[in-house]
Amino acid sequence: MESSSLALANTSCIHCAKRKVKCDRQIPCSRCKQRGGPRCEYAAGDGAVKGQTGQALVKSQQDRIAQLENIIRESGGTLPGGLSISSPTVAAEVEAPVLQIDQGLSDRQHGSRKRARLSALEGDGTRQGPDGGLVEREEDTAYIEAPIWFGWDETKQQREHSTNAQVAVGPIIDMADDNPKGYYHTLLQATDRFETFDALPTHVSRQLWQAYLTNVHPLTKLFFDWDKATLMERAAADFGCLSDGQRAFVTAMYFLATLSLSEDECTSTFGNTTPSKDELLLSLQRSTESALLAARYASTGELQVLQAIVMYILAMRNRARPAECFSLQGIAVRIAQRIGIHRDGDELGLPPAKAEERRRTWWQMQYMEIMISQLLGCISVTLYCNWDAKLPSNLDDEDVKADTRELPPEREGLTSMSYCLWRYEIPHIQRQNWNPTHGAIWGSSSRLSSEKKKMLMEGLRKHFGEKYLQYCELVNPLHVQIQIGLNSTLLALQRAILQPTVGVSRLSSMAPEDREELLKICKKTMDYYLLTQTDASLVGFRWHNECWFQWTAFVYLLVETERRASAPEAASLWTLIEKVCNAHPKITTHTARPDVSAIGRLILLAWQRRTEYLLTEGRQEAKPSCVEIFETAYGNATGPGETNFQDNGLLGDADFDLDLIDWSSWEVGEFWPDTYESTT
Repeated sequence: MESSSLALANTSCIHCAKRKVKCDRQIPCSRCKQRGGPRCEYAAGDGAVKGQTGQALVKSQQDRIAQLENIIRESGGTLPGGLSISSPTVAAEVEAPVLQIDQGLSDRQHGSRKRARLSALEGDGTRQGPDGGLVEREEDTAYIEAPIWFGWDETKQQREHSTNAQVAVGPIIDMADDNPKGYYHTLLQATDRFETFDALPTHVSRQLWQAYLTNVHPLTKLFFDWDKATLMERAAADFGCLSDGQRAFVTAMYFLATLSLSEDECTSTFGNTTPSKDELLLSLQRSTESALLAARYASTGELQVLQAIVMYILAMRNRARPAECFSLQGIAVRIAQRIGIHRDGDELGLPPAKAEERRRTWWQMQYMEIMISQLLGCISVTLYCNWDAKLPSNLDDEDVKADTRELPPEREGLTSMSYCLWRYEIPHIQRQNWNPTHGAIWGSSSRLSSEKKKMLMEGLRKHFGEKYLQYCELVNPLHVQIQIGLNSTLLALQRAILQPTVGVSRLSSMAPEDREELLKICKKTMDYYLLTQTDASLVGFRWHNECWFQWTAFVYLLVETERRASAPEAASLWTLIEKVCNAHPKITTHTARPDVSAIGRLILLAWQRRTEYLLTEGRQEAKPSCVEIFETAYGNATGPGETNFQDNGLLGDADFDLDLIDWSSWEVGEFWPDTYESTT
């Protein structure tokens, strides 16, 4: 019998893959037998190292299966029908007998069977959880919930198949080639890019690490600073000695740290002869993408590579289309699930420091997904799935060490972790109190009375006030950031409570007191945003505050400004609009982007109504600079007296990106609400 009948490889052989022809995956394959030349070889991920023959591959697999058979027998299991799994006739049907065996075992035997199955991976460290196990080897970890016996070889192949960064990789997602206006391509398009990264001078690398610790780390807390300090020092001294995974982490850190710098700080850090900040960011973006591709990020088992992906998404959050960031976030969540960080490390028997780092990474990902999904008008399904990762502890980085055997009691008051914690608490409370009757977001649910919502709102206000706000000190920039962020979030929840009625009726049908309250909330939200962009102590956090700008509050402010063109408060509303446009780095500089385009047209229409009123009064006001910019970009708003965007043509040529926000639902008298369920 030919050896090809014994087993099938998981992928094409190396020869067929190079020629891009179909391979029957037999060992050896039919094409290699026909050509008669060099032997048929398969990549390491199919159970063989480079140069191993097909016969050796089968023997290696049979040896491992035989080992598993012995473990099964020692655990009290029997093979159905007297079959031997390692028999050549069933070597390719490994998992079917396993399922039959499990059906005949008691719960106690089943647990032993699962532990045996995980332990069968020679040389791997294993940790058993209630519903799965964590397999560790070197820097890689994999969370196993199904009997995939050879799965580990596949993950190892991603690193061992080739150490040459010039090897091309296939696309992860089939994306369109055209680049939407105003946005950069992302990692999803960078499927064949392997650019060399010139190591930064030692002093630049160290300055970027310090910038990250000051501007980024307090707002993300993906890891312990002491844990990565050694790696960053190695990177500064000799970038070439790093592994692919370490390079991905370091370049992503450089990218995000540079984003957090001002133009002057970039010049000071990189030198006067360096390109502009935009050019630096584009170069670092491409270097990060190349490093992630070289690290085989889509199938990685390294936590540091996952953290690099998270840093990359954070850096791209305001550079790329939200839909692409959401897709990248989905990839990151799948990687996290496969690594097992959705399961709490205590249940898996991990050391406290490692368990805490995994919690930090997982909850940061949850918060990011919720914020990006809201911008897309959808809900994060991951939030309500079955996972048990606990919230990180309210501890400073130095409170935990690598050899810590038990986490110390949480600190009372604020720590360097507090900014992240209050944000994580919101989805945590939402997850704990989820009720199918109320829908996913209680604030915008039409099934809860306004009285019930106000009661819940007051409960949140009291909780966050007692746990966080009462400890804030104005001399501490992070505390100021906590105050602004928390109060802005509470305002957003108040706005969500009022908005459902807006979603099904015109503004004129709202109770006057509700309209006034909603406008007051949105004005205060913009005041808080202006504080984040103008307070000198928060300059290092501006990159973050720009990313989470509350577009809906600004839209409502514009719509009400149009409706109140003749009201006494109109001048103050225009002053606020002008300040926001000047403070936000994208509104007046990225006019080709669909979100900015829609904002610009709303501003033009509101100004048109204002000038019409001033004309009837025989008065004049200085035209805001933002209006001049948008008139140059889009032309003057036309159709005086019309009350519908679609009637006056402002939507007709807007080139709206409907995967960003449902802009088409905006209308004078109606605007897009933050609701994620039907209110009819």
